[in-house]
Amino acid sequence: MLNNDNISVVPQNFQFIGGVNDGLTYPLSLNQSSRNYVQGEQNRVLNLQEQYVFERNKSLKFRLSSKFQFVMDNTISGTTTFNDFKNNLYYVNPELSIQGLQPWGGYPQYYEFDFFRNDSTNAHIDFKPVSAYSYNWSFAITYPHKNVDAKMSYLAPDGVAINFSASTGIPYIIKKKKINGKPLIVFECPVPHNLTTLNYVLLPVTFNNRNIYPIYSLGDEGFGSEVYKFTIYDIGYGSAFTENDLGTFKKVIDPLNVEETTSIYYCREHKVLVTNDDINVVKAGYELNGFNPDKKLEYSALTPNNVRRISIKNATNSYSVISKKDLVITGLTDNNGLPITKVFYTLINKGYAGYFNKPKIPNQNRGGLKMGWDFNISSGGTNNWWSDTNLDAVVPLRVGSYQQSNSGGVGGKAGKTGVGGSSNNGASYTFYYNLPLTTDTTLIGDFCEFNKFTQLEFVISENYHKINYNQTVFPTSLTPENSDGYYYKPHHEVELRVFSVYVESFNGASAIDNLPNWAYYSQKYNKWIWRDLYDVGFIDQDGNGVDHPFTNDASYVFDNFIFKLIPEGRTNKGFTEVIYQPLTDDCQ
Repeated sequence: MLNNDNISVVPQNFQFIGGVNDGLTYPLSLNQSSRNYVQGEQNRVLNLQEQYVFERNKSLKFRLSSKFQFVMDNTISGTTTFNDFKNNLYYVNPELSIQGLQPWGGYPQYYEFDFFRNDSTNAHIDFKPVSAYSYNWSFAITYPHKNVDAKMSYLAPDGVAINFSASTGIPYIIKKKKINGKPLIVFECPVPHNLTTLNYVLLPVTFNNRNIYPIYSLGDEGFGSEVYKFTIYDIGYGSAFTENDLGTFKKVIDPLNVEETTSIYYCREHKVLVTNDDINVVKAGYELNGFNPDKKLEYSALTPNNVRRISIKNATNSYSVISKKDLVITGLTDNNGLPITKVFYTLINKGYAGYFNKPKIPNQNRGGLKMGWDFNISSGGTNNWWSDTNLDAVVPLRVGSYQQSNSGGVGGKAGKTGVGGSSNNGASYTFYYNLPLTTDTTLIGDFCEFNKFTQLEFVISENYHKINYNQTVFPTSLTPENSDGYYYKPHHEVELRVFSVYVESFNGASAIDNLPNWAYYSQKYNKWIWRDLYDVGFIDQDGNGVDHPFTNDASYVFDNFIFKLIPEGRTNKGFTEVIYQPLTDDCQ
């Protein structure tokens, strides 16, 4: 074996007479693609690239960071007699209020909603700059740990409510039509049905002792309707299917194997892995989003406390969110018993200033937030699902509170008396806020479908939370039990790994070597069914896969999110997170 210590470099002028000392530079590379074999270690991987790939795919440690762009439209105004609120509004018609012709009213400023509070002179709360990111929102990292049922309701276009449970499937309303001269029964769904023309549907309608029907086509004559509508050919079902019938269906892949190929429907339940204490939120440098800020000068003569200031209705901030704690998922499986391939940033409106979150279950101090799904958000305004009396729409998180009066009190600094209206000195107000999420706290998430035969989960409808103003301290509506508010998506997915687009199978009941522990055995087909995990760094031709940087035995995962606070009366439809390239011809 060559001993590197005995190598000598001999200059050319020492090798022969007249030799010239040139070319004496010897490049030494620090890159190494192999390692020494150690006697007795017969299983050591000598190729460093192979070792890197092996460690990268075996590692279950992740370090998460992301960027959130905060987008909202501050559209709901109100009035208040609490001086510290009244003195800091974005005013509407203050010239009438100063004359006593109307109460002081307007919009709470942007910092009441933003991830970051910069109102260091706020007299209502004992503001500490180091905690500026903790007053309005709480962050957590969660994962879907099990499937749960949930009561739901969909308000059909004709005003009829379809009440159902997640486990019963997807709701529909029946319309009978002739399309291209063919008699069809059209099933209109408020959510994507996730069907193909090769599938069948299990319906609560029995005809000739059967309740499984083949799908004839997707959609009707409307543009894009194939996502939300499917049809059955009317072969003479008669009164079995009638116009405007309501119900729910389930997808079936093989009518000869209904038990194993019928999809299950559920809501994910999220469990907290990392709490707000282990997450840093900071402004993303000088980055702003693409929307213009809305601010104005409030003249001292047109404010209740005669103070001149700038008020901000909307702004354009972006934030970096970084987990200080390594996320280790060893021993954890997801809601369907599969390896964890995704976790979620979960955001909860804390609202410590007290504008929101009055508990809907007051005897338990719970339920400051409401929840529903995107089909519950109506374009024309609120509906009965969001009423305070509907306890199925309540998020049962713990609520904290403190009291304060216009002349001072517990929980904040002394209030200031305004002018231009009643000061209500001595009046006492109670302010509520949601307590931060703790480890192992659970929250309901998206409405989903899972099929054991395809080994795929499909999100039917995303979960949303709603925040309402506390009508006692900031009335905004003539119907306080179902007032207008803002909707936001609490759970934002982070992709850690990706399953293959191909379903693997093996015939026979006996297990084989390297059979994944999440493989499903079909007794009907006598075979194992599973999907492999793609290697980290592998991206297929359709763009599926992840390529997270890996070092120090951990994968570094980064994501971009747009956090939207949607005002009442609008929907999430039509707002895309994809920036499309402009169309050009061959000359450009």
